[in-house]
Amino acid sequence: MRADGIAPNREDVRGWLGRLEGQIREHESQPDIRARLTGIRERFQALLGGPFVDEPSYSRLCGEYYGVQVDLASREFSSVGKRRSERVVLDTDESAIVISQRSRKEGESDLAHERGTQRVEEAYLFIRQQDPQGAFHDTWVEVGNREREDTASISPFQVAGILKHYSESGRIVEASLYHYHPDSPGASGPDSRISIMDLMVAAKLYEVLGTTVQSPIDFRVVNSDGIYTFYGSTFERLRAMDPIDMYRVNALSGRDLIALLGRYGIGCEFEPRVQSRTVQSQDTGTPNARTPR
Repeated sequence: MRADGIAPNREDVRGWLGRLEGQIREHESQPDIRARLTGIRERFQALLGGPFVDEPSYSRLCGEYYGVQVDLASREFSSVGKRRSERVVLDTDESAIVISQRSRKEGESDLAHERGTQRVEEAYLFIRQQDPQGAFHDTWVEVGNREREDTASISPFQVAGILKHYSESGRIVEASLYHYHPDSPGASGPDSRISIMDLMVAAKLYEVLGTTVQSPIDFRVVNSDGIYTFYGSTFERLRAMDPIDMYRVNALSGRDLIALLGRYGIGCEFEPRVQSRTVQSQDTGTPNARTPR
């Protein structure tokens, strides 16, 4: 079954073959990666030999491909330039990744403080890690790419690769992907609301992690309302959503948004910006917030 709930067909397989050909050429200088991609390509080709596309084999090959991409992202993170910061900041410098040793609450406070300083979207990965001696370490890693006022690119493979990198030196106890939405131009309007694209990023993240790193994680959006935490977002559930409700996601907030998503089995918690009270979905059938599905 494809991630969107539709059975795979021959065109899907041919799409993968084209993608793999390009990747094999791109990684000519990395024999181990090239060999893994070549093996995946050969097994995708074998799927075209039968009367129909075998769904379990298709899913396994997709998972193997994700594993290669996560390994590549982990290697890239190990070699890319990094800039230490005392605070979690909005940063548009593409030459280095910002890393900050802040607690969860300190980092959230930093993001709240950044509101109003500049209008740019950003994304951070928060990781709480326990080392072999039992000590805990909190780290914020910038994962937003090509940040602009109305968009920031987030790669689930990059997020998974960074989690893999940190898991090699200690157990990951908590992890959260934060997507920061800036204020919109004009004092009278709210900032950019939660969008269906946020839920699609969460779904892709859970899909990638479910077949690779197996790390605990949740997906959070920070805007002027406060902090929203989403879990149980899958492509199958998003595909089942009424098109009108997809548009309503952009317009709703707080309890109204929680109720709408709950109807489709997507959990949501909301921590208002001022109050400390937390509103939580009552849908007992929703997957646990800490477990990718």
